[in-house]
Amino acid sequence: MALKNPLLQQVVEQVEAQVPADLRNTYDRIFLAGQKVMYSPETREMMMRQFSSQQNIAEAAGEGIAKLFAMLISESKGTLNMKAAIPAMTALLCDGLDFLEGAGRVRVDERVLADATSEMGSAILQVLGVTPEKMQGILAASGEKQQGQQSPGIVAGAMQPGEAA
Repeated sequence: MALKNPLLQQVVEQVEAQVPADLRNTYDRIFLAGQKVMYSPETREMMMRQFSSQQNIAEAAGEGIAKLFAMLISESKGTLNMKAAIPAMTALLCDGLDFLEGAGRVRVDERVLADATSEMGSAILQVLGVTPEKMQGILAASGEKQQGQQSPGIVAGAMQPGEAA
């Protein structure tokens, strides 16, 4: 995919480089299915409503991609591979932002991209049923697990029991 905005092109290249080789075909299929929905005449009106209903294009783009994600999950009957789908959604977000920039609706810079990506991530988590409370619990559990697995560090590991640093 060749995007006009170099920042967006760079992000897509970085995302695609992270897709494991065994998931590349799945990623490509999800991306193409997403593009088909985004740019089809049947969904054009819905997409236009998404962007005209909000002043913040970054928010609208992020939420729009999350809605697209929900549609793809529904069409796949819940079998969408998340390790391929999430990178594909990021690439679709960049594709959509590039389109909007070409249409003169927004100038995409690091801030707009960060806001759109953040909104997309939050909205996708909601689609998946991960509430802010659940996320805090997951992060807390992850932090506790990491705390329990931390190595003592070079200095503390070299010290004899009972010695002070």
